[in-house]
Amino acid sequence: MIAPRPFLFPILLVCIGLLVACKAPPQPGSIPYDLDHPREVRSLPKALKEISGIVSLDQRRLLCVEDENGEVFVLGRKKDDIKHAVGFGKDHDYEGITLVNDTVFVLKSNGTLFRVTGWTTDTPQTQAIHTFLKKENNTEGVCYDAANRRLLIACKGVAGHGPLERLKAIYAFDLAQQQLLETPVLLLDPDSVAAYLSKYHVKAMHAAVDGSTIPGLELFAPSDLAIDPATGNLYLLCSTGKLLLVFDPADRLIFASPLDPSIYLQPEGITFSPDGELLISNEGRGGKASLVVIPRTN
Repeated sequence: MIAPRPFLFPILLVCIGLLVACKAPPQPGSIPYDLDHPREVRSLPKALKEISGIVSLDQRRLLCVEDENGEVFVLGRKKDDIKHAVGFGKDHDYEGITLVNDTVFVLKSNGTLFRVTGWTTDTPQTQAIHTFLKKENNTEGVCYDAANRRLLIACKGVAGHGPLERLKAIYAFDLAQQQLLETPVLLLDPDSVAAYLSKYHVKAMHAAVDGSTIPGLELFAPSDLAIDPATGNLYLLCSTGKLLLVFDPADRLIFASPLDPSIYLQPEGITFSPDGELLISNEGRGGKASLVVIPRTN
């Protein structure tokens, strides 16, 4: 697990204090997407049954990664056919993918980033970037934060030791310094998420609440994240519990909603298309993987 340096604990404890102090759920907001009525749900090729991350390449294509093979797949948006695959590393548990200009970053579940350049050529180059995050943190999602010139990495597992164990964290990888910053950019209290849902979406509160569990913890395990280029809002996808959370640029929770499990069987990837569509990929648990296409309503 993470072992933050001693001088970081006062900062982290202040952040935690602020989170606890702000547990009152905010007023419900809205997003310009009708999650219950997507435009289409398309089956994906067999090679992407374990799809774990997606990012838009352009209006016609997606880049995808799946959690078993060290390959980046170029997927057509219309026919859902694989245009080609680019090998970048050995077979491991890969959980996220993002694109910064012409450079691809792939995230492994133990916090290692793979920087892939020249991936459109016959000789792609791969650099492994090791971070202080470990297997216990279970890094599940990565996205490019263009406004701050950084990558954001979401932890499905614990945020760290001590008071951090009950929280979820999003860390920033500084692209200029090429290193992961030690202080999380966002610490999230599962109780706050549970409070929001219990007030506005009671039907979603299916987690066991007793002396041995943290209320809402089972509902809040990030699987991927993406930034809406039109608003700067951060969309956080949770496969466990079938949730979508949205935070504004000031890191305030402004929207949370359960996802219909008949549409979002195992949502693991999220991205925005150049024309503003919201795209969510499902792993093929018990069937084929799928891509959910949700048009922007305004």
